Amino acid sequence: MKSISLMGRSIPLAPFCLILLASSLWPEMELLVPSLPAMKVAFGVTDGEIQQLLTANFVGFLCGVLLAGALCDSWGRKKTIIWGMALYLCASVFAIWAGDFSLLMGARFIQGLAVTAPIVAGSALLMDLTAGPGQIAWMSFSTAMITICMAVAPLVGAWINVCFGFQGNLWAIFLMGLIGVIPMIAVPETLPPEKRKSLRLRPLILGYSAVIRNTRFMTLSVAMCVLAAAYWIYSGVSALYMVDFLHMDQALFGNYQAPIVGAFAFFSLCINWFYKRWGLFPCLKVGIFSMCLGTVTLLTLALIGIEDARLTTIFMMCFVAGMVPVNSLLIPSAINQLPLDLQGSGQSMIQGLRLFIASLGTGFLGVVYQGPFLPVAMILFTAFACGSLLIWIGRSYIEDSPDNNRVIGGGH
Repeated sequence: MKSISLMGRSIPLAPFCLILLASSLWPEMELLVPSLPAMKVAFGVTDGEIQQLLTANFVGFLCGVLLAGALCDSWGRKKTIIWGMALYLCASVFAIWAGDFSLLMGARFIQGLAVTAPIVAGSALLMDLTAGPGQIAWMSFSTAMITICMAVAPLVGAWINVCFGFQGNLWAIFLMGLIGVIPMIAVPETLPPEKRKSLRLRPLILGYSAVIRNTRFMTLSVAMCVLAAAYWIYSGVSALYMVDFLHMDQALFGNYQAPIVGAFAFFSLCINWFYKRWGLFPCLKVGIFSMCLGTVTLLTLALIGIEDARLTTIFMMCFVAGMVPVNSLLIPSAINQLPLDLQGSGQSMIQGLRLFIASLGTGFLGVVYQGPFLPVAMILFTAFACGSLLIWIGRSYIEDSPDNNRVIGGGH
């Protein structure tokens, strides 16, 4: 494997290329959201209709993530990444030149469908290449780079939108993907042909059916996913709320979105330290308290008619900070409820559940949202209540053991 020299040490190049790929793809939504108000005006659509751009992307991701793992094991890691990225880049170009809103919706769906291939196959390839003692360090570095890029993306997206309009944001998504895929030339294939599985639909369906019937896994997974989905739902409406309803300057929007993503990034990077120092259950309790503070306050402010960008940002930071322990520390407990041969399907199911719930939420919000924050606050509080209830129901399934260290990592 090719390597680079850093401070006298030889470091493999391929993991850096894979981390660059992931870091170029995950911030896509944060780059797009600042441009939604401008898109709404350009296409002459309503708040609810413009939010369907996110719903279409979520639905595409949901469809793709359930197949990406099987393709990865059948075609090989690198081939899946290359073909997925080719389709993603074609859809990104189509989105730039789409003159009709329905065509843009279609492009967003294909983007979501295609991007699952490089995300899932890239993660598998990174784990193959970093097997051994250094794997945890590489995975932690990957999480750190992705979360940092996601924290910076709203600021960059807002600046691009002010300077170049919404098409500039669409161009940025395309260019980020192109930059991410070019270094894949240096990455080797890790799955030899003799170890590849035939792509058969029946075993895939039976595997997911067995995962869904596992109530222990589903209890913990839905608890995690409903909270992550709530954040995505807020992100989808945040620009419309602040720019259109609160009449904020578009150039300032990133200053309010970035701290929320930054809070998620910071605590995702620190969660392993908190876990080792406090233990799993104290971390979960602090997280639930922080989410409770954020959602209850946001709902109260909305009910009494206080619409304020600063207060919304502060208490959304409380929500996402509290969300991190749940989304990071419960993954091992959920996955360990499944037999070894179903754990890959379980990982895909968690990603799919997040997107399914998010697509339902954004679709519902697109119907009821009229400007004030109350519908969003109600969704956030409902997600918190459901997530907390499921954690309490599944508390006996939660494992507090050193084995959790091997898979800790925040899920956005």
